[in-house]
Amino acid sequence: MGRFGKGLLGGIVATAVMSALMLMKSAMGLMPQLDVIPGGSALVRGMLFGAGAWLVMMVMVMPMAGAGFFGMKWA
Repeated sequence: MGRFGKGLLGGIVATAVMSALMLMKSAMGLMPQLDVIPGGSALVRGMLFGAGAWLVMMVMVMPMAGAGFFGMKWA
């Protein structure tokens, strides 16, 4: 099995485990609800999500594309 197959299998197993945990959580009612961005208006939550997505793009995706942090690497 190649790297792609191992990654695919790992993703399937992780999804199955997380789904089982979520089903058990709702059935037992022991764990609190998960709220990734607590409270605030829709505008504030949207702005926080947008800023976070932009930061991830600038710090992770741009360097992987060869453009450096925040696209500061010049050709």
